[in-house]
Amino acid sequence: MAESSASSPAPPAVVPVIPDGAATPGVLAVGRAYLRQTPGEADTAVLMAALVADDPDPVAAAGRLVASDFALGRTVELDGWVLSVSEARAAAVVALVCSSEC
Repeated sequence: MAESSASSPAPPAVVPVIPDGAATPGVLAVGRAYLRQTPGEADTAVLMAALVADDPDPVAAAGRLVASDFALGRTVELDGWVLSVSEARAAAVVALVCSSEC
């Protein structure tokens, strides 16, 4: 008889859904700049884990996350723009998922 595994299955991967029109040249450029600056985060799963909140209103949750980043000084300068780390990570997800405009 085969032994059963006591470990539970891995949670399903979070698959980013890129809204139509989100992969603008500017977003792609900012995302790529962030990935060059922070190559350790060049993984969609890592970025999504930092961005996704278990919240019934993800848009409001994203707004709170960005506001918190600015309040706590978690910002990054990319191509002359000062963004919250969360904004930069979201752009990086778009850049990883979309090799060109989605």
